[in-house]
Amino acid sequence: MSEAKSPLSTTAVVRVRSLGHGLLETLDSLERQGPGLCEQVLVADAGCEPRALAALRGLCSGRRSLTSGQENVRWSELRGDAVLLLDAGDVLETGFVEITSSALAANPSLGFVATAVRREWLSGRDELVALGPLDAPGLLADPWRAPRAALCRREALLAVGPLESGLDPFERIDLWLRLLGAGWTAAALPDPLLIQRPRRVNAGPDAAASLEALARRHLAHSGLAGAQILIESQRRLQAAGEQYPSLLQRRDRALVEIERLDTEIAAFRSELRQHGVSGVDFGELRRTAPVSREWGEDRGQPIDRFYIGAFVNAHRTDLRGTVLEVQEPDLVERYGGGEIEHIDVVDIEADNARATVLADLRRAPHIPDASYDCFLLTQTLHVIDDVGAVLREARRILRPGGVLLATFPAVSRVCLEYGREGDYWRATEAGVRELFRSAFPDADLEIERFGNLLTTVAFLEGLACHELDAAEFAASDPWYPLLFGVRATRRADGDPRSRPRIEVASSPAGAILLYHRVAEAELDPHRLALPPAVFSAQMQELARRWVPLPLTEFASRCRAGTLPRGAVAVTLDDAYADALEYASPILHAAGVPATFFAVANACRAEEPFWWDALAERLLGPGERPAELVVRLDGGEHRFPTDSTESRRVTHDVLHRRLVAGARADRDTVLAQLEAWAGGRTLAAPRPLGAEGLRALAARPGHTIGAHGLEHLALCQQPAEVQEREIAGSKRALESLLGVEVRDFSYPYGDVSASAARRVRAAGFAAAVSCDAGGVGERSDCWRLPRLEIHRANAEHFASLLAALSTPTG
Repeated sequence: MSEAKSPLSTTAVVRVRSLGHGLLETLDSLERQGPGLCEQVLVADAGCEPRALAALRGLCSGRRSLTSGQENVRWSELRGDAVLLLDAGDVLETGFVEITSSALAANPSLGFVATAVRREWLSGRDELVALGPLDAPGLLADPWRAPRAALCRREALLAVGPLESGLDPFERIDLWLRLLGAGWTAAALPDPLLIQRPRRVNAGPDAAASLEALARRHLAHSGLAGAQILIESQRRLQAAGEQYPSLLQRRDRALVEIERLDTEIAAFRSELRQHGVSGVDFGELRRTAPVSREWGEDRGQPIDRFYIGAFVNAHRTDLRGTVLEVQEPDLVERYGGGEIEHIDVVDIEADNARATVLADLRRAPHIPDASYDCFLLTQTLHVIDDVGAVLREARRILRPGGVLLATFPAVSRVCLEYGREGDYWRATEAGVRELFRSAFPDADLEIERFGNLLTTVAFLEGLACHELDAAEFAASDPWYPLLFGVRATRRADGDPRSRPRIEVASSPAGAILLYHRVAEAELDPHRLALPPAVFSAQMQELARRWVPLPLTEFASRCRAGTLPRGAVAVTLDDAYADALEYASPILHAAGVPATFFAVANACRAEEPFWWDALAERLLGPGERPAELVVRLDGGEHRFPTDSTESRRVTHDVLHRRLVAGARADRDTVLAQLEAWAGGRTLAAPRPLGAEGLRALAARPGHTIGAHGLEHLALCQQPAEVQEREIAGSKRALESLLGVEVRDFSYPYGDVSASAARRVRAAGFAAAVSCDAGGVGERSDCWRLPRLEIHRANAEHFASLLAALSTPTG
């Protein structure tokens, strides 16, 4: 008698509609069920994409196997006396299998057992969902609320046959009804042993037909009327779904309104800053609710993102070869350059369109050994239960000499996106070191600490980076860290020593200077013009104390590691017409070579650059209307322009918007501004024309580089536009000048790894950004940093340059 009532051995059959974090939660909950669970079968839906199948195969070993299509599951081939049917995303409480299988064992007439459900919402609210009657009328009355997961007696399943295809999403309800029709009974246990987190159910376009087939099959004895009731119920649901487009339209209108309000907020913040007023009052801390529950994303850039970016930027020379990043390639794109050959993105969520590799980072045997030169694993380890397993896998997939760049939080809000059971760890510096020791020797680890009391509190409050100043970020307090950055190197196999790190010299070998205009300018809101007298003094200083080199030679010697001490290259962006009149004679007199970066199409049109036209229309002399109405992005934006201050704010808002825009957006706004300002002729400076550019190129020591076709922010443009801007500018300038164009300057300094790879592929030998810094032996020649010299820092020229390079005398 006691043997008959002992729990039945159980096989779990998990339907996988879409790979994701929910599947991992399901599998983890199965592992906690104890010895009664003897087998796990993952069932991939038909049409599962290859990358998802590869990840699923990687999850299978030992008692876990993979098959395709529910109809292909053969009850007779399963090892358990009971079969648990559930979906990826269903989470079992510990003891689920023991309790439900004991119920089956105690009552031989039971065909299946289901339990009440605890529904967990992201808001933190729990909802207990009791099961309705588990009989034919109850199941057919509301099939959407029928149990999706249940433990079935295998003997009963053998009697009624396999799950049938063509009834999605009602195939299990059909199975329950067939079991009941064969004389088996069902039990609903009141304890909520199954956890579900609400998610969108994709019923599919054939759900109505499936419901009709279900109704006709199981309500035949009741006549068509019963079936018609169910069909009408489904039609009502579909009618509700038809409201979705109108709801989307409402959302889009709301987004336009949000953008308008964001514009107003930006203007108010600008005004507050000009009056020295902070956007946050730190004086009142007696509250239980934070300023923002959205990490600060609703206010700007979250505080921790500043430190994560600083960590990756400090190790950007590790971003080479084949690189892997989690969820999206944002950090690799932002800080990587032309040394990157390929980028992969790993995620467990199959609906992440940016993921090129699907994997459980704890165990990913389908990712070959030694696949990557660098692995970016930021703010991820704390939401994975087995950190050691992830780090061992990370080391395995790194090539010898490869680098893992990881961050780990010391303090953070609970990450509700993964559920209350999905955010596991916070750590101290000692804890981080202990975790990483499981995969990397101490000699291969470098751990950096970021944060202090203020930044940690600000992050918990949900403030944004702009609400603190640079000095407040710079302070590091060992007792109040916010997060840690870890650089771990995989030593070469068989090498008893740790691979020595190739250091970037603390004193860089050289520097590249960035100028724009050399001219006197009354209207210069972006500080682009430097007076000729100041520029002349600086070039004479360069000639006396440094080693001026042409940019092409500078980059070549940087690549070869032979940059002389005190090497400096001079560059001027945009190739303004005054370059021929002022900059060129000064450079020639001082004997300093220089590269002028020209916008290919601008030298043909000889019209003012858009930013100069914008500045003159809004900030130039003369009367203006009291309001500016701009139609852009399908909406109408109104700006007050009745004072100098209001026009300055309007200028800043529009400039910010147009920097990231397409050429058509710029033209649209400028045309409206021209009409608004009365169509007066612009006195703004112009770029060199074709003849002027050829004359400049012919002068000794001068080189012309490419600055795009239209001076677009490359990373904000589609891939085809990036390609046209980069390769097209090279071809256009070479055709115009009759010489090879070897250097490129990223417009606005907007550069990513993808853009840098395109620059490299287009045949450029070097490219310069607007990243501040000196050039060292490990600098990426397709993302060389520069020191921008303008009116505000010109008087500190010598000290600024000395901080980046060492003078010769």
